[in-house]
Amino acid sequence: MGAASRLLVDVSGLSELLPTTAITVRFNPQEVIEPPLQVRWTSPLLVRATVQYGGREFIVSGRVSGEAERLCSRCLSPFIWNIDVPLNAEYRRVQAAVTDAAEGPAPEVVVGPEGEYLMTGDRLDLLPVVEEALVLASPIQAYCRPDCGGLCPVCGQNLNEGACGCRVEEGDPRLSALARWLQQAGDGRPVDSR
Repeated sequence: MGAASRLLVDVSGLSELLPTTAITVRFNPQEVIEPPLQVRWTSPLLVRATVQYGGREFIVSGRVSGEAERLCSRCLSPFIWNIDVPLNAEYRRVQAAVTDAAEGPAPEVVVGPEGEYLMTGDRLDLLPVVEEALVLASPIQAYCRPDCGGLCPVCGQNLNEGACGCRVEEGDPRLSALARWLQQAGDGRPVDSR
């Protein structure tokens, strides 16, 4: 979305003597994360995680929580999506020709061959990990409730609000010729024309 990341974590203080640090960050996703399809950000997201030092790598584990508005895949009504997804990633420090300055721009995020995030300098960016976790947790089809009635295929009435009275034919109309053929045969076998 063009804005610099607000989820930078300084790991320069982590060592074998102090191997872990806790992070709690509340941020407005509208400024930095493109929402998944049919999602509208309505509140800040909260990231709670720990970063563990492991020599050349840093292990991040935690959760992302918050709320967003989604459209139901059946009835197209908006509903609140309660977000609470796990956050897990590995960052590996690599040598770079030019190191990041302390107040410089956000480091470029590169993914290594084993799926780890490669970093130079002493800052890791949690934004791509948060984005990935949100996309993976976002269901392709989301429903306002498990028993959503959807829309009437004839008039478009939201069936959660009440029945519309339209007559809906059962079955797929493209298979009507096959249905007639089976009814003529009686037991499903072709009629002998001899």
